[in-house]
Amino acid sequence: MPGLTTRNGLKKIENQKKAIEKKDKEIETLTKQNTGMRDTIERLDREKLLLNTKLRNALKLNSKASNTNPKGYTDTQIYTQELKRRIFDLEEENATMKHDMTRDIKHPVAERDSTIDGIETHYI
Repeated sequence: MPGLTTRNGLKKIENQKKAIEKKDKEIETLTKQNTGMRDTIERLDREKLLLNTKLRNALKLNSKASNTNPKGYTDTQIYTQELKRRIFDLEEENATMKHDMTRDIKHPVAERDSTIDGIETHYI
């Protein structure tokens, strides 16, 4: 019987060695992933810093180089007003087009919906 105990003990040791090897491989994989993630984070931090610096410089240049026209408005203010005016014109054009569509063109879907609404109110 003493031979069985040592055989069982050796099997347990071998099983423990295999489990340790498996865990070592997991640790190696996770270490590689961790290193890759750290590198990515560092790269993104550098990129963020670079972009923030560019933004600050652009804002400084914009505030310094913004010329004023005779009325006292800066180029940025004029451009903003032009954009607002363009947005207003487009919204107005959009509203006109919607109005023309509903006035000139009868949509089968709209007719069907109004018919269904009429049926529902009739039977409800």
